[in-house]
Amino acid sequence: MNVLIRAFLLLVVSAGACLAAEDYLRLPGNYAVEGQNPDGATGYEGVALITATGATFQVEWTVGEQVFHGTGIAYRDVLSVGYDGGTAFYQIGKDGILNGVWTTIGGDQLGTEILTPILYE
Repeated sequence: MNVLIRAFLLLVVSAGACLAAEDYLRLPGNYAVEGQNPDGATGYEGVALITATGATFQVEWTVGEQVFHGTGIAYRDVLSVGYDGGTAFYQIGKDGILNGVWTTIGGDQLGTEILTPILYE
């Protein structure tokens, strides 16, 4: 496993600080997506929409002409999402940026992904 991914997972697992309830309220919104596929050679960009649905979150990613749908749960400073192609796992930053890793169903490698809030004025 890549050293960067190991360090990320260690950071997420050992994170002692947890977000307050009001921090989760900021999760819903529009995000710019920037990712790296598990092959390490190809990247992608797109947009994501996170909406609150009771105790869970619905996530819709649009990358090119592909649309993916998922359901997530937030716990402490982590958002975990099962989507129609696999699983994504994000650390929720105090700045609202979500740094994550993901894999496909049956996958044996991880891709990386950053969701950056799109702020409208």
